[in-house]
Amino acid sequence: MSDKAGPSQEGQLEGNIAAHGNAVTEGITTALSWLTVIPLRGATVFDRITGRRAISALPIVGLVPTAAAVALTVAFMAAGQPADDSAGIELALLGALIVVATQLLTRGMHLDGLADIADALGSYAPPEKAREILRDPSTGPMGVGAIVLSQLVNAAAFALLSAIAIGYWRSEPTFGTISTGLACFAVPFVASRLAATTACWTRFPRQSDTGFGGLVAGSQPGWVIATWWLVLFFLAACSLGLAGLLASASSLIMTLVFTRHCSHRLGGIGGDVLGAVIESSTAVSSCALAIALQ
Repeated sequence: MSDKAGPSQEGQLEGNIAAHGNAVTEGITTALSWLTVIPLRGATVFDRITGRRAISALPIVGLVPTAAAVALTVAFMAAGQPADDSAGIELALLGALIVVATQLLTRGMHLDGLADIADALGSYAPPEKAREILRDPSTGPMGVGAIVLSQLVNAAAFALLSAIAIGYWRSEPTFGTISTGLACFAVPFVASRLAATTACWTRFPRQSDTGFGGLVAGSQPGWVIATWWLVLFFLAACSLGLAGLLASASSLIMTLVFTRHCSHRLGGIGGDVLGAVIESSTAVSSCALAIALQ
């Protein structure tokens, strides 16, 4: 996510509800077309109405990398049980493949935001200068380091979560064991997309009225965010117990603290912040879940 796209005039940004279709359908299809490689036809009008609907539906986008992770893990299972001396290496490879598949499905756009935010925050510059760093197309050492380290954490965490899911699926197949295995992947990916929805809370100001951030930042009322988190907490608790609650809570806490910090340091929320929040939340929640399930 970045602020390099979007209408630039205030009149365009506000939008006209008459130019839009069904809110649920438009929100889901637009979120999927914006943030994945799935060739869906989303909204044809790009304004704050579009942005609000798409960001409200963003947690659903987390099911796309979830499906990829499940498919790769099932393929790994179908390939047979590895020898004990190579099981760890093969699981590490599986974790890396899940990370690669996730980035391919999302065009790697969130990594761009993570790198930009790392460079801007790492500069310790005042808000105006930090925003100039965000607009710089080059990536500095802080940005590169943030990408490498976050993806290493993700790969290790998903390797562990894959092993845990395989353990459930190879036991007696019941609805409970199947859903628990699926939740090992769904909770981190859905929580990270919900983190971006949370970062668009109306209490967090926009950096600018232009670009992608101008469409989506500050668009989400508290009741929408609270409803999504309650749903996630309930489903995570039902499928993963206390571990699911801890992973979800870690994502929520990290999101609120990190978003507030970015808002203070950068003078508001923009598209790059959302990408950084998604990648950071994925790393935090997947790591927390993997550790809690051990």
